[in-house]
Order: sequence, then structure tokens, then C-alpha cells
Amino acid sequence: LRVQPVQIMDRQGFEKPLVAATVLMPAGWRPEGQVAWNPMNQCGEAHQFNWKATAPDGMGAMQFIPAERWSTGNFPMQDVPCPQVPITAVRGYLEWYVQRERRGARIMDFRPRPDLAQPYQGLNSSSPMQGGGGMRSWVEGGEVLLAYQVAGKPVRETISTVAALTHTQFPPIGAGPGVELLQGQTFTGFAMRAPEGALDFRRVDALRNSVRLGPEWNQRMIQSANERHRIAMESNRRIAETNLRGARERSEIIAQTGREISDMQMQGWQQRNESSDRTQRETIESIR
Repeated sequence: LRVQPVQIMDRQGFEKPLVAATVLMPAGWRPEGQVAWNPMNQCGEAHQFNWKATAPDGMGAMQFIPAERWSTGNFPMQDVPCPQVPITAVRGYLEWYVQRERRGARIMDFRPRPDLAQPYQGLNSSSPMQGGGGMRSWVEGGEVLLAYQVAGKPVRETISTVAALTHTQFPPIGAGPGVELLQGQTFTGFAMRAPEGALDFRRVDALRNSVRLGPEWNQRMIQSANERHRIAMESNRRIAETNLRGARERSEIIAQTGREISDMQMQGWQQRNESSDRTQRETIESIR
């Protein structure tokens, strides 16, 4: 396999263009794309590796698959920006992706890829709740093999990704069933196609594993993530202070209102007593 290195650029995220990553591609292929930014994206990362490379005849290709988020549960969720689809495993996600992005393709095979999920094992956790229920998080890697046609000729394509899933089960209230919620997200995936009979999985893995993040870009991304975290923490602190100050002001207003009402009641009581005394005095004087 003859390969050549290619740079994937980020021209939008910082004050100057940076090399976001380098990857090996088959020699002579045509690369296109870069890192695309969409800060308003609530169902994936703010940045996506919108990049692919294509063989001269158009039959072979390799590309990155953007990260996505979704959710599902046994109760209706309102104002949820991400898709609500009944996907509970990486295989279901890959089938959903193929149905959307590879219309007409036939899934020939699926195989688990625990090796792809190995670097994310730290995300596995389990936390029981008091009174029943709990939260469990895990990661799964998977790969599908597709068959379809390009320009009337048969091709085979493999698509792989890693999905992180979190299942939360709340204790039941009364006689009703407990509420369950499953949230999922994928990390950047990888796809490669070749003419029928020419797809070599060892080459696919070699090209996938050749990806290296640009050192400066990666460091800037870490700093940016830390800064966003600091801003979020500061924002939460200010919101808490505002809420506390508002609670104090509301308490003072309530107390002041109570004092004014008490003064008004006392003044009214005194006026009624004075009126009663005056009436009594005038009645006695009239009798006399």
C-alpha cells in the first residue's frame, strides 16, 4: 500500500490557520475538506472533521463520520433539540446512519470492535440510586460492511465508530412504572470504500490508526475547553449569587410588607379605640 501524508486544516477555530490533524491516504487520491465549526450545534461537537479523500476513478474513498447525539425514553420529552430515536447500542446507531446517509446500501455484516472502544473504558460506570433505579454508562465499538453501487459498479464500504451510552432509571412513584432515559453519543467515526473484492480491512485499520492530532491545535483545543469550563463555572456562580441576592431581597420585601401591614393594623386598631372612647364619652355626657 503506497500512501502519502495529508494535513487537515482548521481555518475557522482560531486567530490563524492550524493543522488539526495529519492522516495517511493512498497515494494519488484527492483530499478535500477541513475542520468545520458550528458553535450552535447542540447534537454533536462544535467542531467536525468534514474531510474525505477520493480515488482518481471515484470508486475508492475514505472519510470521517461526524459525531452525533440522540436520546430515547419511556416518556415524552419536550423541547429536546437532538433526535429521539430508539437506539440502545452502537449497532443500532450504525444501521440508522446507513439508512440516512447511504440510501440504497445493503448491510452485509456487523461485527463488534471492542478494540476501538478500549481507549474510552474510563467512561464505564455504574451508580445505584436510593429507593431503586440507578445510572449506568458504557462504551461500545462497532463496524458494518455495506454493499452498493457507484456509477453502476459494485463497491464495498466499511463504517466504524464508538458510541458512549448512559442509561438512567428513576425509582417508580406509586403504582406507575419507573421512568427510563437513555442518552447516546458517538465519537468521530471512519469510513472507507473500494471496488468489490478490493476492500482490505488491514489497510482500513492502518489508515484509521494513522490519524495524529496537530500538537498546537490539540493544545489550543484543551485550553479552549478549560476556558469554557471556567466560564461555565463562573456563570453558575454568578447565577447562584443572583438567586441568593434575589432571595434576600424578596425576603426583605416580604418582611417590610409584613411590618407595614402590622403598622396599618395597629393604626386602625388605635383609631377604632379612639373612636369608641370618644363615642362612649359623648354618650355619657349626653345622658348627664
